[in-house]
Amino acid sequence: MAWLNSDCAQVAQFQPSQWLALVELVTAKMTDVVVHPDVDWRHLSDAYYRSLSMAKESGVLSDSDSVVRSLNLTSVLLRRAGAEESVRILNPKTAIELFFQYVPLTLVEARRLADDWRGIDMQYIRVLRVVKNLLTPTLRIRLFVGDEQVLSVLSDWEAVYLKLP
Repeated sequence: MAWLNSDCAQVAQFQPSQWLALVELVTAKMTDVVVHPDVDWRHLSDAYYRSLSMAKESGVLSDSDSVVRSLNLTSVLLRRAGAEESVRILNPKTAIELFFQYVPLTLVEARRLADDWRGIDMQYIRVLRVVKNLLTPTLRIRLFVGDEQVLSVLSDWEAVYLKLP
């Protein structure tokens, strides 16, 4: 993992599919090591985000795909290892901010489209699916957030979530 966190790692060293495989490998490592008390979460988190960045740069993952992967991993790790503000992958606040940064619709737009999703164009249904893919782990992550204002907004998003295709 040290190699991945160094300047030696370059996108051209691997094929896009190999970068994706590395993301999967680091993800598996992180979910497997939860039972070990001496885990260096900061090091693993940095390696994960570096592999994700390289996979995106190689073109094998879109921004949306990488954010969904990150949110899903955070939701799993928070339940297994707990929150840790100093570690990006274990920081629920950072994850929630990521959701708000990448959700492609406002709450009002999502609510309007979700209310009548069967009657809208396929392009909008695809956008609603992106919203749902981002929202699914985010709603699990909110259990680790203490900010009442954020929780209130996420509660509004949950109401939309129940209507999404």
